[in-house]
Amino acid sequence: MKVEQQLERSVFPAISVLTRCPDTEYRNRHGQLMFHPLAVYNISTSKCLRRFRRVVEELESRKDHEEYVKNAENLLEAYEALLHALSDHWDDCLSIVRSVFSDNPKSEAIEKRLKASLECNFEARVRLPINQVKHHTHRLAPVVYYDTELVVPGFFFIAPVEKGVAGPSPLVHRNGVREYSYSLALRKLFLGLHQVSAALKDAVQEGLPSTAPVAIPSSDEGGDVGVLRRLGTWFSSSLRCRFPGEVAESVPDIKCDGNSFEFRQKSLKRVVDCRSRRMHVAVAYTGDGVTRSFKIPGAG
Repeated sequence: MKVEQQLERSVFPAISVLTRCPDTEYRNRHGQLMFHPLAVYNISTSKCLRRFRRVVEELESRKDHEEYVKNAENLLEAYEALLHALSDHWDDCLSIVRSVFSDNPKSEAIEKRLKASLECNFEARVRLPINQVKHHTHRLAPVVYYDTELVVPGFFFIAPVEKGVAGPSPLVHRNGVREYSYSLALRKLFLGLHQVSAALKDAVQEGLPSTAPVAIPSSDEGGDVGVLRRLGTWFSSSLRCRFPGEVAESVPDIKCDGNSFEFRQKSLKRVVDCRSRRMHVAVAYTGDGVTRSFKIPGAG
């Protein structure tokens, strides 16, 4: 089956619709005033992008498996902060839809469709593990698969598995996957951020009045474009390796030529321009863990 290439004006399709939201008063489900939906979305995605960049910078600062073993804490903190940002993004997307549809009888059905996309992309890899970290004393721990030529860093969520014994969390690690590689995890999370944006675009579009103005794309690329290009370079050049337990999962192919992204996964093909907005957010989170090292069994 031939898949047509779809061109977007932004890596995040929701922006094209959120710019059309009326300049009026918006409130959350508690009745408190909110920023304009576009502002809420820009703040949220900017935070996520900066957390992605921090993880990538930590990964690139290490040259061999010993550096991953000796200096694991900063990388684990960076990845945990990314999960927190993505979990917050889940809530922000739902808040946007609820504010746009505050008086619309279709709001419940549309919110359910958006939740389906959020759960598909973020439940297993973001929402479930971060809730276990926050409420049930789970912690991130490093794993490094390596041989004489290749180093593939990763992580797992450690938890009490019986009295006096800690190991991979049976709640987070299911279907035999005991460790996650950063190579696969970051690609899936970034693609998920894009796919949730497409779902948010469809949801908000249903709530816009027919008289809403058509958005005019801005020529100002904004401060996030540098971050997107930085991430794109890493996705294009880093190894697309998986751990042994992950071989059943396809690795999204994400490429960036500096001006546009191209996503490929199964039959999906979509090209998007690097366009976003400027926002500055900085948060740190501390975690801990243990280290295990293994020889890598064919991580291609």
